[in-house]
Amino acid sequence: MQVLGYLAQAYLNQWQNGRTLHPIIPLVYYHGAQKWQLQSISDLIVDLPMVLIPYIPEFQSIFVDVARLNNDRINDLKNTLLRAAILTQKYSRDPRALLDHIQNIFGALTPKEARNLLQPLAVYYFEIVDIRDEKLVELLNELPYVIKSDIMSTYDQIAEKYKQKGIEEGIEKGIEKGIAQKQRDVVINAHHSGISLDLIANIVGINPKEVDQILKESGIK
Repeated sequence: MQVLGYLAQAYLNQWQNGRTLHPIIPLVYYHGAQKWQLQSISDLIVDLPMVLIPYIPEFQSIFVDVARLNNDRINDLKNTLLRAAILTQKYSRDPRALLDHIQNIFGALTPKEARNLLQPLAVYYFEIVDIRDEKLVELLNELPYVIKSDIMSTYDQIAEKYKQKGIEEGIEKGIEKGIAQKQRDVVINAHHSGISLDLIANIVGINPKEVDQILKESGIK
């Protein structure tokens, strides 16, 4: 049904812009994990009377199931950027296979051909594979020189983002650990001062069972 909406909008745009209407060929490009069969609108309408069939807005679509497309057919594509994008999407649910196909994906590209689309493709690729995998760096270094610098530049940016994220997560965990240790210290000191469990719990902001658990873990009870 979405395709029908795209078609209607495309024809409307042609009309509103005063252009001669040209036929639009819908291409359904699918790379999901589940096998999917494209259906027409009439297939979705059950028990349709014959008299109403002429009023159904039928149209044909070119359906491409990328996940099940043979690699030989993909490699035959003349547009190497399109070939790289299709291969990346085909193996987008299998990071290891995606890593094994890195030469097929980026090896034939050139900066001139890829232009501004190279970086988005590389970002998409690096978000799927394990950026920390040592094999990834080795394979990147084996790419042709003309494309390696651009790919490595994107890799460095992604790696830095993950590194920064790791630092931030480490700081957060350190803060959480420090807060937890501070709570333990307050519970133990308050207990030694003869304060009741309920009052300690109220001071620290935890329940009495947690106070009791901290004291047991500290060997006090």
